[in-house]
Amino acid sequence: MAVPLALAVVVLAAVLAGGPRPSLSPPLEVPITEVLHACPTTGGWNVATGQLGPGDETTVSVISDDGVTEAPRDPALWEVGAPGGDAVVVRQDGDGSGGVAFAAASGDAVEGGGLAVDTCGGIVDEAWFVGAGAVTRGVSTLVLTNLSDVPAVADVELFGVGGVVDAVDSTGLLVEPGSMRRIRLDELAAGEAELAVRVVRQRGALAATVIDTSTTGPAGSEVMAPVPGPARAITMTGVVPGGGRTLLVANPGESSARAEIEIVGPDGPFVPEGLAEISVEPGALVVVPVPDTAGADASVLRVRSDEPVVASLRMSPTAVDLAYATADPTWTGPTVVPVALGSSTVPPVVQLSAVADTSLVTFEGFDAAGASLGTTVASAAADAVAVVDLAAPGLFTGEVAYVVATAERPVRGSAVYRSGDLVAVVPLDAAPTTAIGPRVRPAF
Repeated sequence: MAVPLALAVVVLAAVLAGGPRPSLSPPLEVPITEVLHACPTTGGWNVATGQLGPGDETTVSVISDDGVTEAPRDPALWEVGAPGGDAVVVRQDGDGSGGVAFAAASGDAVEGGGLAVDTCGGIVDEAWFVGAGAVTRGVSTLVLTNLSDVPAVADVELFGVGGVVDAVDSTGLLVEPGSMRRIRLDELAAGEAELAVRVVRQRGALAATVIDTSTTGPAGSEVMAPVPGPARAITMTGVVPGGGRTLLVANPGESSARAEIEIVGPDGPFVPEGLAEISVEPGALVVVPVPDTAGADASVLRVRSDEPVVASLRMSPTAVDLAYATADPTWTGPTVVPVALGSSTVPPVVQLSAVADTSLVTFEGFDAAGASLGTTVASAAADAVAVVDLAAPGLFTGEVAYVVATAERPVRGSAVYRSGDLVAVVPLDAAPTTAIGPRVRPAF
């Protein structure tokens, strides 16, 4: 119905004159009541589940060729087990309980061998994976898991060293309700040694991840964490000591990008020789060896670009395993660092860097029943890397299942798992306890 002009003028005049108006209050923070995670598993993968607060229910749904089977877990416990199947979906219920799930495997349980540790992901709108491949040396596998009871659809775009890749049947990828779909990247674009992968969810509730494997030069495996969308500033905290580092930068835009690389080590930030400026053509991916002069210590790597880019750092400190450092989210916590992930893992080293101002970070250890085992505090600065060894003697008073980290100011961090020559890196983020909900108000 049309509003009479005179009435509209009166209403507008009343508003301009300072008459009654609706409150412009900020968005409302509400507790999360249900968390869904997807963990790509095969055979001997372990899946660990836990919740920060009292939960109502935890259910692990195992997806296999025989269908879906469900098994309950105690939400009050940190539980680790090998559920089998091709993938699992973890559902955790409880107001603001901060449910988390992680998966880990090593040796024959993961193609390519080595050690792989994964933060089981949730629903994505867009996900990027930088450093995948589709050659004999190592064929990466994209894993799409449908977390709902309706069909889900995704499109995939690929970017290679020669520009945008003309992939085969990469749009309209259908994933049936409650199922998982594995897509080898050589099915979409064979012969591409290095790829950046963009996954865009078109409908449904999809989780996405990439399992990267290699059998030669070096061998190993890793679950690649999805990185945020293109950005002009990227920080990676999980740079492990040792050589064998390769930086991969992709430019999905339409203009050439110029990027500078900076390493933050024990003595502060510096620009490694030869990395003062990297040019990335539109739609292309560049592969940049990081020289040994970048240092052999735990460090932070920064990429600054005049155009939005995506990036990751492939690391092979030994000849038998590889790992990736990716763009890390910022957090103040509570952030769960998994420790007990089965016999294949050992307590990790946490590498931290503050976003701006120096921040104190408190680590509290818990056993599998949720009992506190003590705390330790570390200081993280913006132009330095803080290293906290969660396996240090006397740090906690008992057998630690997980650690909860909280920071007084925003920080970034990664958990680095090393067992002999095996290595895996997991970017850390806050556990899902609250979400921002909109406030509804009248138009006038």
